[in-house]
Amino acid sequence: MHDTDKKRFAACITETAAAFHLEAGRLLLRAYFEALGDLEIDEIERACKLAVKTLEFFPRPVKIRKLCAADIDAQALEAWGQVNRAAHGNGEITDPIATEAVRSMGGVKSLRVMPEAEFLDRGHRRFIAAYRDLAIKRAAAPEPAPMLALPEPETGPSMPNKYDVCAEGAGEHPRMAEITESFFAKMREGQG
Repeated sequence: MHDTDKKRFAACITETAAAFHLEAGRLLLRAYFEALGDLEIDEIERACKLAVKTLEFFPRPVKIRKLCAADIDAQALEAWGQVNRAAHGNGEITDPIATEAVRSMGGVKSLRVMPEAEFLDRGHRRFIAAYRDLAIKRAAAPEPAPMLALPEPETGPSMPNKYDVCAEGAGEHPRMAEITESFFAKMREGQG
């Protein structure tokens, strides 16, 4: 993006923010311009339109980056190389989106039986389209909520918790002998 694109960029981000009921101030626009400055304005505009259509919340710069079709297409072409090698028995597919795209096309085995000309033409186009769709869906998916730590359960004074027993060793807890004897007494009563 060039300095001459600043007005288009500001309009794009401001409109996107408005769609999410937010106001894009000068600091936000400056931060987004810095974060996305290496992308072309057309890519950013396409990504912002897609964000308005698919996201629930105003996207951070990293999400806009993920939505850029140029990035997705470049990844798809790189992944096609893996698929091509795997279909010819010379490698494996390590890209998870590529794996899912190939699975949607019937798997590597179905690609292997496809005539070479059809594989390179129709197979390639189908793969790129499937990859693009899956990548956009993944990029537009909401980020998972952070895991929250649950508090340790409280233990009463009458019963030791499992950590006390393990840390102190069996029989060392002040009431362990009493609890153990009570347990075995109940067992004897049930058998006797």
